[in-house]
Amino acid sequence: MIVAARPFAYAQARMQARCAALPDEAAWGRLAATRTLTACLAEARVLRFGPWVKGFSRHSGVHELERGLRLHFRDAVDALADWVPEGWRAAVAWTRWLPCLPLFAALARGGTPPPWAREDYLLAALLDEAGEP
Repeated sequence: MIVAARPFAYAQARMQARCAALPDEAAWGRLAATRTLTACLAEARVLRFGPWVKGFSRHSGVHELERGLRLHFRDAVDALADWVPEGWRAAVAWTRWLPCLPLFAALARGGTPPPWAREDYLLAALLDEAGEP
């Protein structure tokens, strides 16, 4: 069992280090107690969320916030894919699409892409010139 896990030891160590850096329950409580986007972002910058909220301001709209968080998620998945053994990289990299699955399900049911999908470079690459899948 240990021999099989050895190729993932580096990835596991890196993931555990990242998990150890996550905010604790008290920090999440402080963040949840904020009442405005400005206060939330200010608190988040102090509480180890700085990299996740970098570039956001009180003027950021919901689509901009979601797009930014999707981008951070993709970057995290890409980093993880680099840490795992070569044979696993494509499978791990595929998970970068997880936040898009509700959109894909809506499109599969005949829906049209929302305007914000055209503003996401990864999603826009899946659309034709008319903005259709």
